[in-house]
Amino acid sequence: INNQYIKYEPEIIVEVVSETTQVTDYVDKYIDYTKIPSLIYYIIAEPETTLITVYEKDETGNWIARKFTNYNDVVKLEKMQIEFQIRNIYLG
Repeated sequence: INNQYIKYEPEIIVEVVSETTQVTDYVDKYIDYTKIPSLIYYIIAEPETTLITVYEKDETGNWIARKFTNYNDVVKLEKMQIEFQIRNIYLG
């Protein structure tokens, strides 16, 4: 319960994939993570190409996927009042 690295009711999970974890992140973890009642966003970032996939739980409990591939795209996580530009992820 006091482990600082484990959160039991996360609202957002972010993964950076690699070749060896790509299938796990997009399939296995997606299935597991979307079962977490508190989760609102599951975000996957591709390090080798400009691609951010944002899965967002809607009001009915369905998960909607949005993909961002342009440096000028702005990702808005409205339910958490967060937004960021893709360029800030890839260019630092």
